[in-house]
Amino acid sequence: MRELPFLQSEIGFEAIIQHFSDVIVVLNENGIVQYESPSIERVLGYSSKDLVGSNCFDIVHYDDLHNALHLYQTIMDHPEINKNTEIRIRRKDGIWLHCEVRATNLLNDHHVRGIIVSFRDISERKKFEREIQYMANHDFLTGLPNRTQYEHQLFKQLKKYNRIAVLFIDLDRFKVINESMGHHVGDLLLIEVTNRLKSCLTKKDRLFRQGGDEFIIILSDVERDDVNNVTQMILEVLSKAITINQLQIFTSPSIGVSFFPDDGETVEEITKHADFAMYQAKAKGRNTFHFYSPGDARNILPSKMEMELHHAIAREELHLHYQPKVNLKTGELLGVEALIRWNHPEWGLISPGEFIPIAEASGLIFSIGEWALKTACKQNKVWYEKGLSTVVAVNLSARQFHQSNLVQVVEKVLEETELPPQLLELEITESMTANMEQTIVTLNKLKKLGVLISIDDFGTGFSSLNYLKDFPIDTLKIDQSFVRDISTNSNGETIVKTIIAMAHNLNLNVVAEGIETTEQLLFLQDHHCDEGQGYFICKPVQASKLEAKVQECKQKVQSVWVH
Repeated sequence: MRELPFLQSEIGFEAIIQHFSDVIVVLNENGIVQYESPSIERVLGYSSKDLVGSNCFDIVHYDDLHNALHLYQTIMDHPEINKNTEIRIRRKDGIWLHCEVRATNLLNDHHVRGIIVSFRDISERKKFEREIQYMANHDFLTGLPNRTQYEHQLFKQLKKYNRIAVLFIDLDRFKVINESMGHHVGDLLLIEVTNRLKSCLTKKDRLFRQGGDEFIIILSDVERDDVNNVTQMILEVLSKAITINQLQIFTSPSIGVSFFPDDGETVEEITKHADFAMYQAKAKGRNTFHFYSPGDARNILPSKMEMELHHAIAREELHLHYQPKVNLKTGELLGVEALIRWNHPEWGLISPGEFIPIAEASGLIFSIGEWALKTACKQNKVWYEKGLSTVVAVNLSARQFHQSNLVQVVEKVLEETELPPQLLELEITESMTANMEQTIVTLNKLKKLGVLISIDDFGTGFSSLNYLKDFPIDTLKIDQSFVRDISTNSNGETIVKTIIAMAHNLNLNVVAEGIETTEQLLFLQDHHCDEGQGYFICKPVQASKLEAKVQECKQKVQSVWVH
């Protein structure tokens, strides 16, 4: 081999080059290795003579060969520039290393007459970059692709398939579980929900986590019946109890569905309409799905609704209606349930099922809840002074019940309105009581104020009934889904009879909600249910019309009651 001029002082050069961490290789004009620095053994495992005389491209990964040849050709054509690139180079043991390579053409330098190539191992850096890239595109908890990947994948799918469905999924009552049982339990729930959703999908389908308790699914090349089957499977698998820390937890999904190209031709349109359809599903009662339709009432985006909701109290757009609760034997008016309504000047009357989930998610529920509580107590004080001694029931949302200053808020409202505390009933749902210790502390503090406590939607929340004896409650409300099943389902009859008997054994008052037929009323009367409410007795009415309904409710109940 012809000795290189710059190696004439080889000892001095080697002493300097040994301190370089980068590998330095000298090539001739044909790409043949003339020299390799000692650091090659540490980086690639070759001795300092192993590669001398070989073609440098022999140890370049096939997929990176184009980059390596382009680098070589560029510096041959333009000797005045230095150029670098990233390629994979084979170690002596066969493992491929990611290397950053820099080349300089010194063939015309009479001291060198060679191509100087230096490279360093950047495998750790590439690994770190991959991890960063993965984290940027995937959810850390579930490992699912995130919203960024969803938009990227949907954009690609729109070009590939003629028909696509997007499912927007939100978990019902997740915030209750997260806030009452802790984020660790919430995280475990999300992981199990992810696994169950995957079990409903094929390899062609794509599942993403939007964030929080929201998931998105892309179904490609599907028809409406196919989507219907998938949504039914999802409802079924998520309706089964999830056991975490020896506690059975129940959640359910609200699913909105939009189609390409029917409901939009862009990622933004299809996603927006699936999101809106999900809120429509919640408005229908949750644990269901809804196909987007351009004819859906108002077609208001949740983000727009949230902005308008910020001003609803100041603009006096929120109102309370009151539904009577009566003694099921005498028909005597015992109380009313305050039900919130939003009358928007442009959109008209908006049901709580549409805007309460948005209020809870945004935190507006605190100001709206306090407004509803104060308004209901103020109105009941007016009735009380007229001699109408009724109990007004106000629903607390999950976030309200778990707010740290709830007791202070209730106490303040009672002082400001001067309503006797025994004429206020606070309704919580069974699912809010998952954290036993916290629930008992909060309920005891509320009871010290003198208010009444009822558990609404009883039978639809957590599985344990043992807590009832420990909670300072006054009333159980039978969920309307069980009342509805009385006439058509023997299991419904059994559940209702069991709840009534259990409540009475615990010295609790029992109320049936959602009474809609004579048969339902007769059954409840026959099995000694204490109180009831529903459209059969009286629909929710404005405060100004309640007094006129008292006698009408009484006559309707007495006309059915068989002594």
